[in-house]
Order: sequence, then C-alpha cells, then structure tokens
Amino acid sequence: MARVKNPTTVQGIMKQGKSISQLRREYSREAERARKRLAAISEKYPGSEPERMHAEDFKTLKSLGQLSEKELARELSRTRKFLHSESSKLKGYEKVRKDIINDFHSKGYDFVNNSNLDKVQAFLDEAQARGLDTKAGYASEELLEAFEAAEEVSADFDPNELLDGLIEDFTEW
Repeated sequence: MARVKNPTTVQGIMKQGKSISQLRREYSREAERARKRLAAISEKYPGSEPERMHAEDFKTLKSLGQLSEKELARELSRTRKFLHSESSKLKGYEKVRKDIINDFHSKGYDFVNNSNLDKVQAFLDEAQARGLDTKAGYASEELLEAFEAAEEVSADFDPNELLDGLIEDFTEW
C-alpha cells in the first residue's frame, strides 16, 4: 500500500512521525492557503455556506496558542479536509452552487437563484437550528414556500423575522 503524501486523518498525520515543529510549519502553510481560498469565496459570495461554516477555522499558530501534537494534527486534518474539498476553491464552489440551484429547480423551487441561494440556505439552517422542522413540524417544502412568499413581497425581507413569525403562528395554534 502506497503512503499518502498529505493524509487528512489525525491518525495518518501522526503516523508520519514528523516533529511538532514540522507539523507547525505545515499547518501554518496550509492554513494560509485555506484562509486565502475562503477569502476569495467570501469576497464574491458574502455570507456563503463555506464562510459560515469555516469563519472561525484556520487560525494562525499564534492565535491557537500552545497545542499538543495531537491537537495540532487535528487542526491540520481539518485544514487539509477543507483544502481537498470541491468547494474550497472558487470555481469548485461555483459548480457546487450551480448543482444546488439545479437541485432546487428539479424539485419545483424555481425562485432559488444565484443571488438568493445563500439567504435560502441560511434560512433553512436557522429554521433547523430553531427546531422548526422537528418541534413545530414544518416540512422543508412549507419553509421554502414561506420564504418564496416573503421574497415576492420584498427581496430585502429579514429571514429571522419570518422564522419568528412562523414560531409565533405555531405557538398560537
């Protein structure tokens, strides 16, 4: 079995037998690459899913403080997994966005487009975080219909106000 040059698992990184100073150099280099890629995506798509998911990731070594070898391997692993993902590069992220939009369209949600995709995804994520899908029993379809109706009234509507209204409606019911 061939050795993997840049393993993405903590165990694979640890098996390489590198010193902590070598791991620190690798982490610094790869975290810088990840921050640059994330900045490019965030510049073109502010509030995008990669930005929301990785806003606190890929810190400088100085801001991480003293880490054990295993903790450093864990940070390096997370960084490498991001760098190896399709959505870590701007072109790859644009392809992923296109696929997501096509998926929404195939299910009949033609109102979802490149300009509102991040808002739709953030809305659905927040609805899930608030338990609207489980506690209140709202299906994704109902949430998307409410989003579409609110967007038809005003493209600048606040998704959080819509979620507050849905929670209030459910509570009154």
